[in-house]
Amino acid sequence: MKIILIISFLAFAIGQQSTAFANSKEQLFYDAVRLEAIGELDKAIILYEKAASKSSSANLHGNLANLYYKTKDYGRSILHYRKALLLESENREFLENLSFVKSVAGISQISLKNEVLGASNNNFLKVLAGIFFWFGLLTLSVCFFLRHSSKTLITITTVFVPMNLLLFYLVHNSNKKIVFQKSELIALAPNTNDSNSSQNVQLRRFAASSSSSNTEVKPGESLSANVLSDGSHKSHQSQDTKKWILVSTKDNRKKGWVLEEEIGWIVRR
Repeated sequence: MKIILIISFLAFAIGQQSTAFANSKEQLFYDAVRLEAIGELDKAIILYEKAASKSSSANLHGNLANLYYKTKDYGRSILHYRKALLLESENREFLENLSFVKSVAGISQISLKNEVLGASNNNFLKVLAGIFFWFGLLTLSVCFFLRHSSKTLITITTVFVPMNLLLFYLVHNSNKKIVFQKSELIALAPNTNDSNSSQNVQLRRFAASSSSSNTEVKPGESLSANVLSDGSHKSHQSQDTKKWILVSTKDNRKKGWVLEEEIGWIVRR
């Protein structure tokens, strides 16, 4: 009897904690919406970010992206639209808004929809390729054992082989996009009150604030973290405890070290 009472008490306590946790997330979201409605954008952003740290949803990231756009923080706006599209890849409103923000920020838009959809459709493409391969192989085997004419076998083969090659190419391309997406970063405007300092992100030669920069990128530009052989990303902890990440642009024309707070990961780490 005591064991049953203890189990019941623990179940009730866990349920209460889960309810309180859910309510806290919802409360943060509703408070942020209220602050946004009265024009307290900076305070609303803080609450949305707190809610996003507890759980993730497309609407939450969409709201954050919209607020960052209104405050002219285009890098973080682009980052959160990309996060929203990671959860709802075919959301036309997010795609259109992202395209608009990128145009305002002066960021190139090369096949954005294909880049987003290519990674999200990976599982579908794998299933389709598997079904088509085994169905085609079974059809050829049946036709061969039933002694169908050579013309029939050649016709099936001319359809089977090219379609398989196309599907396997699409799967391979989608896999590459997923690998890139896991190491993809968005450059963010430096947090500084100095109006004379550059708002671009400096790619430095060495992992140190005193190091000169190789080049720079605009806030909102897509970058890729340098991946080591063990799958981790190349980083460095400086003496002042700041973490540096080695990054490059997609075309590898620009490369250098950035502070961790100057970039945002699209896939949460």
